[in-house]
Amino acid sequence: MMYWLCVQLTWKMAGQLLFRFLNPATLIITPHYWWAVFNFRLATLVKGPSLVNNPYSWNKLGNVLYLESPAGVGFSYSLDGNVTTDDDETALNNHHALLHFLDKFPEYEGRKLYVTGESYGGVYVPTLALLLKDSPRFKLRGIAVGNGLTSYKLNDNSFLYYIRYHGFIGGSSWNDLLAKCCADQCSTWWCAFTDNKTRECQRIISQLAEGPLKGINRYNIYSKCAGGVDRLFQQSMPSRRSVGENSSTRQPSNPYIRHDFGDMFRDNHYMKFLRDLKSALRRNLTTRLTVACVDDTLIRSYLNSPVVRRLINVKPDVPKEWDICSDEVNGKYIRTYDDLSEQYMKLLQSRISTLIYNGDIDVAFNYLGGEMFVDNLKLKPTLSRRFWLYTESDGTKQIGGYWKMFESHGSILTYATVRGAGHKVPADKPAAAFQLINTFINEGSSVERKSKKIHLISLLCVISFFISSL
Repeated sequence: MMYWLCVQLTWKMAGQLLFRFLNPATLIITPHYWWAVFNFRLATLVKGPSLVNNPYSWNKLGNVLYLESPAGVGFSYSLDGNVTTDDDETALNNHHALLHFLDKFPEYEGRKLYVTGESYGGVYVPTLALLLKDSPRFKLRGIAVGNGLTSYKLNDNSFLYYIRYHGFIGGSSWNDLLAKCCADQCSTWWCAFTDNKTRECQRIISQLAEGPLKGINRYNIYSKCAGGVDRLFQQSMPSRRSVGENSSTRQPSNPYIRHDFGDMFRDNHYMKFLRDLKSALRRNLTTRLTVACVDDTLIRSYLNSPVVRRLINVKPDVPKEWDICSDEVNGKYIRTYDDLSEQYMKLLQSRISTLIYNGDIDVAFNYLGGEMFVDNLKLKPTLSRRFWLYTESDGTKQIGGYWKMFESHGSILTYATVRGAGHKVPADKPAAAFQLINTFINEGSSVERKSKKIHLISLLCVISFFISSL
């Protein structure tokens, strides 16, 4: 597995804390998220991509290790070429990678550890943390998950409420959805749309999940669609010529290989049919798998530079090219868990403090579903919902979002929203994200929050953005 170790930038404190950061998962590595927590950012110059200082890099808090996982993602590869894996095997492999890292760098052993991630990291983080919590080689103290996939059912159903009350669908479409999916449900404020397996309900869900958001960046609904939206509406299905033309890196928002990656409405027959069809088209036409409305040109250009590859010790022939998406991993990854409530509760019972946070303008893993997941754990509230503050780059205090806290077995679970941030919170709101993670590490642990502060942090980060089609 490919890793980057970014050492602590300041040495004002005496101790060290080992922090492991997992960015979403296996199929896509979020380019802007990576550089948002890295100590440098990519900037576009006439001569090509260049690095500029990032004032909110997380290795100002400690040492950061980025690990591209699983094999087949980024620069990581499988010796035998087999990239088939699942949630449990991925957690086990990441655990082994951490152990190997400690064997190679024993000075990090026994330090306090935090595991954090985003997106499919909602699965990766707790499954890995369960393997780490009883290990004598690690001092696991907490986990943090941003815009995480913690429950398919809650994410799916809250998605429909989110797009309704953010203006993506009108009253007639909403009433039609309620009539076809919720007529026999008693609740007036909540409908479990996905419990209805009738053809009429599944059809309208598939229509509303796809159509209204065409041309919208699902990971930040108020951002521009990279490359523009004009080609998105030229035709509904691709021809061989049009797919080939649009697969260039100059068209990062290729509309004809647009994919929902299988994170939502996985039991919907209509959406599964479309996913399988698009996957077959990509394989037959050898197009890249990309994220709609997201420009990956800059980071691909930088990481595929022969000079950069040589300096970061990437083998010259394996892999041939770094890409944000792996279609092969996408097709072979097996999702083991539909809901992670049990895993999060086990960690809390082991006195592992937890932060779950959501950027509030991400529709893919929306804040409604995240907060519902936390509320459904039925924990004892210790802090009612209220705003939290951070210091912006101009020195002013601003509202970062809203948070609330719960207690379980002596551990604190914090739920927070980040105002104006999408899926990649550290990229969209770097100052707020830095403040949030710093507060969690230094004050969020019930074991240490009222005694001595946590000192120098060592951050071990796994980066890999997972979204699968199956």
